Amino acid sequence: MDSNDIPDTWRHWKPANSNLETQVNETGVIISNDSEVGAGINSDKFELKPSTTYALEIELTELKQIDYIQFYVLSKTGKHVQFHQSGIPETSDGKHIFLFKTTEDIEAENQYIRIDHLGNTEETFTVESIQVFLSEEDLD
Repeated sequence: MDSNDIPDTWRHWKPANSNLETQVNETGVIISNDSEVGAGINSDKFELKPSTTYALEIELTELKQIDYIQFYVLSKTGKHVQFHQSGIPETSDGKHIFLFKTTEDIEAENQYIRIDHLGNTEETFTVESIQVFLSEEDLD
């Protein structure tokens, strides 16, 4: 972990007037933002292949429905937004899995994840883990 209180391979995405705060503890990364401007954290770049189905798995400590979270799989080449989820439903174990298919115009090694806290609340969420992996199911 580095000095900005997020894991080394992640960085803040913090527009002006946002009040994003992150803190790492034994369960994960706590993300808060009580301003009216959304902000979040970005992963380091990684490689996805074009026209391929992937699963994004995110695990939170919270089990309730959260409306002030959104996350993306983004690409610096081709179509920018490869996947987007705004809000998450209640769950019994904190795990959420979403399938998406990359577009044919992306170039490998130019993708990253962004997790946003939309603000306007004192509530936080804690990301225990997040990963992207090949899906056994194909989306057409």
